[in-house]
Amino acid sequence: MTGKDLFRLRLKHHLKFFRRLQRVAIDWAVIIYIILPILFVFFLHYNSWWSLEADWLHSVNEINLALVIGFLLLLGFQHSFLHQADVLYLWQKKSLIRKLIRYRLQYYLVISFIRTVILILILSPILLLYLEWGPIHIVLFGGVSYLLHNLANALMRDLKVYQYRWTRALSYVGLYAVGSSVLFISTTTLGSLCSLILLVSINIFYLNLASKLKPKFYKEIELDANQRSKLTHIILAQSTYVGAPEFLAESPSRTRKKPWLFPNSRKIFNGYLPESGYREVYFKSLLRNRNWVLLYVQIIGVGLFGILTFPNVFKVLFWVGMLMLTGNLLKSYWGKVMTHRFIDLFNWKKMNMQPVAKQSFLLGMAPAWLILSVALGFKTLGIWGILFIPLIGCVLSRIIVRYIVSKI
Repeated sequence: MTGKDLFRLRLKHHLKFFRRLQRVAIDWAVIIYIILPILFVFFLHYNSWWSLEADWLHSVNEINLALVIGFLLLLGFQHSFLHQADVLYLWQKKSLIRKLIRYRLQYYLVISFIRTVILILILSPILLLYLEWGPIHIVLFGGVSYLLHNLANALMRDLKVYQYRWTRALSYVGLYAVGSSVLFISTTTLGSLCSLILLVSINIFYLNLASKLKPKFYKEIELDANQRSKLTHIILAQSTYVGAPEFLAESPSRTRKKPWLFPNSRKIFNGYLPESGYREVYFKSLLRNRNWVLLYVQIIGVGLFGILTFPNVFKVLFWVGMLMLTGNLLKSYWGKVMTHRFIDLFNWKKMNMQPVAKQSFLLGMAPAWLILSVALGFKTLGIWGILFIPLIGCVLSRIIVRYIVSKI
């Protein structure tokens, strides 16, 4: 097997992973209620950029542009396209290492070029109409952004592989400061040309220097597994049971000996019935899990943003979509809790779990439908909407919960 064959094989595995993730995460409900409304609103706003109707864009200046693009250029990740089974094979045939590194670098340069072109095309009305740049200046600025993106991501990956955590944190701040400064200098045509020549020289020098470093394959594989685990966690709303092992998905420095909520594990429901026990286990586990609570808050935040910015028709669709997403989040965590090893430690009474799940989901959805319904009512009908829309939201949440519980 040559280096090219190994790269192609691992690239197929990489793309297959993302295809599986896409098929699971994006279904018809996500497309109809989230993706299509967001795209529709984006194109409406984007059309206003070209027609000079977006008044807020008149306040955009070169400093703001450099700071925003500098942050966007730091986003990204260079995959190693390696599995643990490949390490021994590569050390036996060291001639393949350089070829594998070259092929994955070429792949990343192509992907980075596509991302930069999309970014410049999105920003083109701002650059052409509001900042009054010429086409040549925009092309030079795009070249500077492309080279800066490649250099910054290569440096960030090598820092993760070879340096300590405190060194990486300081280096990221320095990269952002230097990158934003270079982009600000490139807001003139002469500055863009000088920055382009300088970045070409620095990229060539750094690539030659990086090629002489001793590879740390196991560290690179660990970074890839960590990245896949985090991505899977975000998209599928799962925790460490999906993706990489637990030590790769959760940082020990972020854990506490006692949780913020219910540190002494006191009762939160009256009575000693089995139903109360299941609900107590569910809610204590949910509220003590910071990642899931943060995801719940993020759904409410995204819902408020959509309700406040979308047209009235899409406000309602987005409101329904966010309530459905909240219900599915609670359902996913229910499955996580009910299949946990803790449940198997005790001889729980056999019972119909659907009524327990229904009561738990109704209680769990209450903050979401109340906040989003109040916001929707106020934006659409004013004070009267605050009185009537929450009632509709309560009924809708019950319908959603009944449908979700029927699928358990």
